[in-house]
Amino acid sequence: MSTNQILKSLAVFASVLLSYNFWNIVSYFSLDSVQIVTNPYLDSFLFNCLWAAPVVITSFLLFGKEALEISGIMRSPLKGLFIGLTCCVPLFIIFAFAFPMNENFNPFYVFQNSLLSGFFEELIFRTFFFGALYGLLRWRFWPAVLLNAAIFSYGHLYQAHDFLSSFLTIFVTSIGAIWFAWLYIRWNYSIWVPMVLHTLMNLSWHLFSVADGTAGGGVISYVARASVIAVSIYLTLKYTPPMKPITGEEESEKKPEKLGLSF
Repeated sequence: MSTNQILKSLAVFASVLLSYNFWNIVSYFSLDSVQIVTNPYLDSFLFNCLWAAPVVITSFLLFGKEALEISGIMRSPLKGLFIGLTCCVPLFIIFAFAFPMNENFNPFYVFQNSLLSGFFEELIFRTFFFGALYGLLRWRFWPAVLLNAAIFSYGHLYQAHDFLSSFLTIFVTSIGAIWFAWLYIRWNYSIWVPMVLHTLMNLSWHLFSVADGTAGGGVISYVARASVIAVSIYLTLKYTPPMKPITGEEESEKKPEKLGLSF
């Protein structure tokens, strides 16, 4: 790895740490109670934009137009929606039979903790963090994805309340980080596939009374999530080419063969 790659890798990692600690910084200055706009949905969206800003700005300063390529924003959202919905069908069926509907269902809470968290966490951790390391800076897959998983899982420890729940939270979110990263690069560096899956799986936690806010939820929840992973792996292996970085000598090969799913 060249000096330039090392310095850029450190800059990416530093920007992620800055975003990672954004809410702590905001709380330190007592800004968490400040309302940017009166509409709560727009206000929450703008705060998430601020949260992602250090990583997004750093990526565009370091990589220019390649940052847009690695973000996956320009890929087909319809394809991601179709794949995500297809993969999550068994999860929602299992939850519908196994758990009651959540009587305290809150649309705004779902907007914050399903849609926004699913989109912005994937944008930061899977695209501008893992995607930059693997796709642009040419890290090997496992070092890049394990670093990503470590930071991602640590950020979810607030959901735990004892040693066992902490272990389960780290284990489940680490598996999720590796899985989402693999899907992201296999589906032609598209944010939409992992983002839709991430959002729908978060939604299931709010739609049904599955768990007490932790990453656990019991055996049934693990079986349901395993079914989503199994379906997604099958579709991905069947319809996508092998994963590759998108820079360097393989640049000419960065566009994969036709996937067999057109939208």
